[in-house]
Amino acid sequence: MNTTNSNSTLQWCDGVIVGRCYTNYGWQYVILVINALSVVVNLVHIILMRRLASLRDTSYHFILQKISIADIYAAIPSATILCPVHKLYYGRDLRIAAIYAIVIEHCGMVKYNTLFIASLERYLSICHPLSGQQTNCMDKLLDRKQKIKLFSIFFWIFGLGLAFVFRQHLCLLEFAGPTNRSSKAARNFVFVFMIIQTLFILAFNVRVLIELRKMQRRNHLCDHSFTRRASHYIIAISLAYFCLFPTCVAFILKSFDVSLWSYRWPLQILYCVYGIFNVVIYGWVMKPYRLLV
Repeated sequence: MNTTNSNSTLQWCDGVIVGRCYTNYGWQYVILVINALSVVVNLVHIILMRRLASLRDTSYHFILQKISIADIYAAIPSATILCPVHKLYYGRDLRIAAIYAIVIEHCGMVKYNTLFIASLERYLSICHPLSGQQTNCMDKLLDRKQKIKLFSIFFWIFGLGLAFVFRQHLCLLEFAGPTNRSSKAARNFVFVFMIIQTLFILAFNVRVLIELRKMQRRNHLCDHSFTRRASHYIIAISLAYFCLFPTCVAFILKSFDVSLWSYRWPLQILYCVYGIFNVVIYGWVMKPYRLLV
């Protein structure tokens, strides 16, 4: 079908085969079910975490909530894989599709930015511990919590701004729905930005592991189990994201000359499962949470 986007209405992208919309229904419904389950699991997870006394009024609790909210938010794009949904956008005003395309791109950015904020929070908590009198400690604790919240808000707005600024050449894909065909310069900017974030995440996590080992040697009689497990959880979900993120897996498959189109659905399922995987890992490393459940 012709796909040029010369007018103010949404058209199909170049090279799209519309008939593909009506195939692979099994895969499509599996993804929808997994995303729906992920939303329910994370909602219950948020409720249960509020009942843990050890998490109350801490920056770590804020981070855990943010991770679950990001996973819930990331489940939104699953609705676009159904062909009947495309009727809501095809041939309609581009502004309607632009809003949806911005939300879709923002979902992925928020998920990755949340990992960066989580790694930063662990780094500040472990490598810059509180010291001084109790009142000063409370002041510093509040400052740290406020900094984490401000960083989080900044990245939400920054990601939304990137998705808005780089929107252009809107068109409709048979499975992904309304999408932005960004310029090469825009794609390169986002790629470099994510590389920088990845390096910071790795640096924060490595620094935390080194400091935890030092703490264990200095205070071998003290119980640092909660701090250690909390840090290991953030490191575990960061590594899982790199392993399950479709772009990373696709890069590995492509290096072996494997057809990516043949594995598009398994790659999508890997990304969807990540939202449930986060909660499972948290329950595995946190015994008080398991007892509460």
